[in-house]
Amino acid sequence: MSKIRIILFSILAIYHLAAVAFTIYMERNASFLFDLIGKITLFKYGTLLGLILLLLDFLFSWQASKNANAEINNLQKEVNALKAKAYDLNEKK
Repeated sequence: MSKIRIILFSILAIYHLAAVAFTIYMERNASFLFDLIGKITLFKYGTLLGLILLLLDFLFSWQASKNANAEINNLQKEVNALKAKAYDLNEKK
């Protein structure tokens, strides 16, 4: 796994842990929730951040899959070339 993906997953983990901690805190102190109604735009930005992180994870996964498929295709071509050379060598005998 690349360094950027490890960093991305670390950020996602911190984001989700903060969301869980926030919801646990809200269960115990509901009056705090009513104070936050005036700051609802912060929640919009927080959810937007989560969506951006999810999109980044999707893009990194898609890129890794694409690179893996290209590598498999290259290796398959190399195997076919080696098989052809081995067949040619057997035919010359």
